[in-house]
Amino acid sequence: MNKTNDDWRGGFGSLRVPFEYKNIVLGFLAVLVFLGGVWAFDSIAKANKDEKGKGQSDEEYAQEAIKERPYDPTTVVEQFVRNQLPEKQREPLRQDIEKAYRPSTGYLSFGSPLAFWFTFRASPWFVKLFAGLWFVLVWASLGGAITRVTAMRVAKDESLSFKEAFSYVWHNKLSYLLTPLAVAGFMLVFVLCNLLAGVVGKIWVIGPFLYIVLYVLVLLSTLFILLLGIGLFFGFHMISSSISTEGGDGLQAVINVFNYVFARPWQYIVYSALIVVSVGFIWWVGGAFVDISLDTTLVSSDAKEYTFIYEKGDDEPSEIHIRDLHDKTTKYFRSGKAYEEAHEKWAEELKKLTKELDDEQDKDDPNEGLVKDMKKKIDEKDDEEPEHFSPGLSMARDYLEDTLVRIIKQTDDLKKLQDELRAEKAKQNRDEERIATLELQIDAEERKIAVVRSMKLEDIGSVGVKCAAAVLWIVIGALKLLILGYAASYVLAGSTTMYFLLRKDVDGTDYEEIVEKEEGAEFGEEVFEKKEGTAPAPAPAPSPAPPPAPSPTAEKKEEKKEEKKDEEKKS
Repeated sequence: MNKTNDDWRGGFGSLRVPFEYKNIVLGFLAVLVFLGGVWAFDSIAKANKDEKGKGQSDEEYAQEAIKERPYDPTTVVEQFVRNQLPEKQREPLRQDIEKAYRPSTGYLSFGSPLAFWFTFRASPWFVKLFAGLWFVLVWASLGGAITRVTAMRVAKDESLSFKEAFSYVWHNKLSYLLTPLAVAGFMLVFVLCNLLAGVVGKIWVIGPFLYIVLYVLVLLSTLFILLLGIGLFFGFHMISSSISTEGGDGLQAVINVFNYVFARPWQYIVYSALIVVSVGFIWWVGGAFVDISLDTTLVSSDAKEYTFIYEKGDDEPSEIHIRDLHDKTTKYFRSGKAYEEAHEKWAEELKKLTKELDDEQDKDDPNEGLVKDMKKKIDEKDDEEPEHFSPGLSMARDYLEDTLVRIIKQTDDLKKLQDELRAEKAKQNRDEERIATLELQIDAEERKIAVVRSMKLEDIGSVGVKCAAAVLWIVIGALKLLILGYAASYVLAGSTTMYFLLRKDVDGTDYEEIVEKEEGAEFGEEVFEKKEGTAPAPAPAPSPAPPPAPSPTAEKKEEKKEEKKDEEKKS
């Protein structure tokens, strides 16, 4: 057994985090159950909120939606929000949405913890309360199983089955579940004591004098609040490890963890930093794996925002404008008819500009400045050549990354401004100031009528690209949950290893000491005992039975044999 534990020592003479496939499975389930539960509860809360909001005006609902859920694409970016908000509030809101749905670079934002946090932090208080309690429940059940599997692997180099791990958790369910809640409850009690002292201090005449006396108790309770808060915040991840190692005494587990945290703060900081760095590395490797798998197959995109422009009465967008990460916008035409009309118009304008340039150059004394300006206009017109839009695999990635989509329905006012802008740009001596004013007016009109949301599957025209996007969504989503699960299991496994190291350093307890279940105990029986790693002393061997006493006949035969041997020697 000593040799086994020596094998668990790393290069720095400390235990290393064991690799267990069961922990990865349990971590995957923990992440899936937690995120699924929060999403389901949040969806129910949103549905009830939307039902209650039907009696409100659009302006009241929009303002309340922005206040409560500024990063939620299903409420904030709906059309009524854009219609009701003043112009000054629209641009900051658009920037906030962009930040929320492009929160990270180098990894798909779809399903990422940062994107989840952006949405979750704007949820109502009761959703956050449910999420906290749900987290403790998942942590107590699946997290307890992970720490138990790890503890047995570190101490005994034994692999527990799922049934054995959950059996242990079930025996100690109250300790796993209530211990962190009890510490938080004690903190709340001390906070209420301080509030009570403040209420007493407001009593007329004698209140201030009583407060002076009670302030000593206030300082004492504040000290308890601070110590419990520090211990719970920094030792929370080891409470489950302590219960999985020492047994179901939750109070003793808290005392042990707090003792180790406060007794070896720098050692705790170093171990925790190593866990954080390791988890960050796991997440980075997972993101690099997904990115490389897409980039090397040319499924890449630098699109920042799509704009779908619908003509009146059209079911399909006539134009698609794609703005890249460098804020350069490229215009495409989706329908063949719109493309042909735009290309024909563009060709006529280019031909007209070219003829004007040729006429100017054919003059005996051409105006060099005018020729230079006309060449510049021709170059700009070349860059404006209409392109036919063809959906590619890049749209599948844009769907995964929640790329923004702006949907604009053409109106009479918008069309009038656009026609005026085209006419002004086509003039030989165009007014740049007027063009800039018209562009601002068009932008304001588009924002007023635009619906902004993240890309949906139906926005991708091609059936093949839709299928690819759906499959990638499922595969990459499962892969990211698996990576998150491994990261979560690594935190718990690393915390358990940290607990063994701190316990050895502070209490001198051997790594092999752990609470084990007795052999023969059935599922549901609370039969645990603490065993040392040394093998039990062997039972004394039974003394050998005495040989049977020789019979008289046998003795005579032996005497005759001896006599014969003596006679043979003499002869």
